[in-house]
Amino acid sequence: MLKEKLENIAQQTGLITKTISEDKKTFQVLNRIAIEELEAWFFGDIQAIVSAYPKVSTNVGQQAKYRKPDEIPGGTWENLEKILQKAGYHRGGL
Repeated sequence: MLKEKLENIAQQTGLITKTISEDKKTFQVLNRIAIEELEAWFFGDIQAIVSAYPKVSTNVGQQAKYRKPDEIPGGTWENLEKILQKAGYHRGGL
């Protein structure tokens, strides 16, 4: 559904996506949706997490294990879930 929306937006602005390109080689837009390790991207912007979840401590980003989001031990989504739950969010899990 999200990819379809992105395709429609590109087409409405007159751009050729790979999906509608006749030869699949000549296009201007290649829509991709990043799913795996999206949480690492969130850890790259702790202030955004705090904006969305105000009870999360702003000190999270200062902790050594979160300074390099792509290298967070124990899984990024698991760590994000733990941080959010500690702050009182998503008690039932993500």
